[in-house]
Amino acid sequence: MHVEVLSALLCLVATAYAGCPLGFHQNRRSCYWFSTIRSSFAEAAGYCRYLESHLAIISNKDEDSFIRGYATRLGEAFNYWLGASDLNMEGRWLWEGQRRMNYTNWNPGQPDNAGGIEHCLELRRDLGNYLWNDYQCQKPSHFICEKERIPYTNSLHANLQQRDSLHANLQQMDSLHANLQQRDSLHANLQQRDSLHANLQQRDSLHGNLQQRDILHGNLQQRDSLHGNLQQRDSLHGNL
Repeated sequence: MHVEVLSALLCLVATAYAGCPLGFHQNRRSCYWFSTIRSSFAEAAGYCRYLESHLAIISNKDEDSFIRGYATRLGEAFNYWLGASDLNMEGRWLWEGQRRMNYTNWNPGQPDNAGGIEHCLELRRDLGNYLWNDYQCQKPSHFICEKERIPYTNSLHANLQQRDSLHANLQQMDSLHANLQQRDSLHANLQQRDSLHANLQQRDSLHGNLQQRDILHGNLQQRDSLHGNLQQRDSLHGNL
């Protein structure tokens, strides 16, 4: 099993030309990860940072087409957070890092700041098409993370490091398995010892009972002998 895992990882290393981490999808120089969970805008941004990425930034039509197309191919009617808001100033939409929007693809009539509380950018599916919409930041939605594509050499190095880490973990698992087997063997020996000890105690108890029986038998024989002597004495006394 371990050999199969390592072989699969070596195949992954050999074909790591895309330079995107596992679960990310490449478009030119960027890698995108489409979540299957829902979070608020702030939580989604934090999750992307955990993945060493950021909420997706759409700078041109090519990036927009890729993201919309991939979201459509997933076949789920999910809406996704993108990395822009007008939290600092109403109507002044900025990407993460205070980058200005040079490209937009708003749904007709958006952004409308409905109720005065919609300040975060969402990629919303509407009539089978994905367009931009402003939405309440605290509401849960799926999200898209983006990170720069890793150069091939760095990707190969990262996968080799991952392989070595996996190999070390497998060795640690083997060592743990050996220790568990040794523990089970020791436990079995202890149980066998306890069973033997119990048998010895039972034997000693039986031996004690036999000794007690022999003593009792000796006492009975002594009593019978004394009784015989008394009868003999009484008979002699009668003759006199």
